[in-house]
Amino acid sequence: TSNWQLEVVQLKEAAEETRAELVEKLREEQERNEADRKGMEDTHRAETNALIAQYEALMQNRVVGLEKQRLAELEALRSENEKAIAEYHATWVADTSTIEERLASRRSQAP
Repeated sequence: TSNWQLEVVQLKEAAEETRAELVEKLREEQERNEADRKGMEDTHRAETNALIAQYEALMQNRVVGLEKQRLAELEALRSENEKAIAEYHATWVADTSTIEERLASRRSQAP
């Protein structure tokens, strides 16, 4: 029976060694998984920040484009207004001249 007892002790020791190795491998795997998870989080955060920056740049470009478009529209309106004012002024000058000529004509015909 001493061989049997020795064999049981050896099996227990082998089982304990195997258990210790498995625990160590599990700990190492958990560390790798944690490092991988952190790496994925960092990558995801960086990608998200890059997308946000791209979106902000696109929106800024869009705003600048809209501002330029609006400025061009306002410039066109200003140009149209200046032209209308010039036309009105020319008409006013012509009308004033016509009125002055009529008044002068009436004055000259007055007794």
